[in-house]
Amino acid sequence: MPRKKRKTVPPKLPLSAGEVWEIGQRPLTGLVSLPDDATVELPTMLFVVEADSGSPISGVPMMPDAPLSDWVDHLKQAMHEPMFGAPRRPEVMRVSSEAEAEVLRTGLDEAEITIEVTEVLEAVDDVHTKAMNMFGHVQNDYRAQADTAGETLSDDALRALYSVAQRFYRKALWEEFDDSEIFSIAFQTVEGQTQTNYVFLMGIMGEEFGLALYASLDDLQRVYDLDIDDVETFPPTLDEDDEEAWEASADMAAQLLSVPSISLSYTPKRDLPQPLLEEAQALKLPVAKQSAYPLMMRTGQGMQVANLADLRQIFVALHAILGWDQQVETVDLEDEIDETLTVEVPAMADALPALTAEVTLIVNPFTEDEDFVDLDDDDDAEPLISIDVNRMRELLDPSLLQELEDIDAPSQKQPKRAAPQTGDQPPAAKSNQVYTVKVFLTAGPVEAFEDEEISREILLLGHHTLHDLHQAIFDAFEREEEHLYEFNLGASPQDRSRLYFYSGGWNDDDEDTGDPTTAVFDELDLSEGQYFGYIFDMGDEWEHVIEVISIKSGPGKGKYPRMGKKIGAAPPQYPDDDEDDDDFE
Repeated sequence: MPRKKRKTVPPKLPLSAGEVWEIGQRPLTGLVSLPDDATVELPTMLFVVEADSGSPISGVPMMPDAPLSDWVDHLKQAMHEPMFGAPRRPEVMRVSSEAEAEVLRTGLDEAEITIEVTEVLEAVDDVHTKAMNMFGHVQNDYRAQADTAGETLSDDALRALYSVAQRFYRKALWEEFDDSEIFSIAFQTVEGQTQTNYVFLMGIMGEEFGLALYASLDDLQRVYDLDIDDVETFPPTLDEDDEEAWEASADMAAQLLSVPSISLSYTPKRDLPQPLLEEAQALKLPVAKQSAYPLMMRTGQGMQVANLADLRQIFVALHAILGWDQQVETVDLEDEIDETLTVEVPAMADALPALTAEVTLIVNPFTEDEDFVDLDDDDDAEPLISIDVNRMRELLDPSLLQELEDIDAPSQKQPKRAAPQTGDQPPAAKSNQVYTVKVFLTAGPVEAFEDEEISREILLLGHHTLHDLHQAIFDAFEREEEHLYEFNLGASPQDRSRLYFYSGGWNDDDEDTGDPTTAVFDELDLSEGQYFGYIFDMGDEWEHVIEVISIKSGPGKGKYPRMGKKIGAAPPQYPDDDEDDDDFE
């Protein structure tokens, strides 16, 4: 089927009367060291901040010489996918130069936003200062961090650490353990001293996958003794006008970062601090996948890149837990709790000799308190507070730590995607109609596929919704991260007169759009040979044309929705993710 690129008109967003955004580009100071002893400046950050509350709307890394026209695309994405609150248009945007204002007036003309020029952007400056004060230590890669301490971290040692981190991610033990059980790992340090670390796995509670390591139970207890009067203090979504909630969240961030710990979390390539990404690519270090780069940090005095001593402890912990799990699978134990197993930890190249670790799975003593609940025994109970280390270090604002508690976290294995919030709706009646559609990928940020057909045939039943089709497309094209999307069922795939826009669970008062989570196929009045449009990710704008191949009665055996014929390899969801695929195995 022919493909034609087009300029997509973004969905009309509600105007937030009286809301003012400040937009400014600020430098993230520091140099990154490369293997050939060369250095490169860190990129700048384009900050978008709500002026009155100081709430961050968006933060985008940019090169200092990036054209001002790039700002328009980033601002459109910020309006469609703000960090907090519903998609919306501010009434006013403020910048610090007439050149910036003129570019935005031209590029955002249809958005009907007033562009003002002001000499000082106080909200932007405040967020930038907080970013530099709290997370400015992300200026070195792991080798440079070791150099500052007078130590040498060799390429072979770092590769050994990345390799075991890759194995650990693929084992996915966080599907079996939460912080109600912790690993006690006793081993001998390079100085000949016996050390015991306490480690719990992260991921089942909705936080980033990985682990958190504490040098003593006293340090771990400090996490559970944080000054929190009520879990309601930290809702999953902060009201941008609720200054008290923002201050409480920032205070919690400061308390958490004051507790000494070492963490490993797995983060998408695009979110990895630039020095660490440069290092991984230069050395061709093994990672689990492009959305799971190991990020190793330490807290106690803010958040910093892990030093060599920290990396050694992470290396030991990963091997110790993997070795323990392997033995448990072969040893007949009535109860894994309080059983100590001996694990041989291999050498970390020239950074750590081979050693023996004693590993014990113990009950976390701080989750037995009456203030906490056993999620396995009470499906309706509120979850414990979970630490999302990756979000803690994001280069924006400490208040992002409100996501430390996932109010809706499930007690069992975390699903790949959360179900849409559609309210109380009666279940759709079962249907015998089978709809076969063919989904053509027609445009997107990756240009290589333009002369090739990339399509997926998908079979659904009449009681399925457009959201079910979206999820089937998501899986069929092997995407990794959800975004907003829309279906256009007008006279042509580009006709947006009959629009179904998914707002991600936010309130959307736009009566001109339908809800894809309630749009049932049998009620869409589709016909064979009809074409309609689908756009995924309102920032990158992956565009598709969908053809209705057939509508038949009497479903066959098997599960629906399901994929039929497949043509062409799916491009990576993010344009740069395939650059080094041969190097990251």
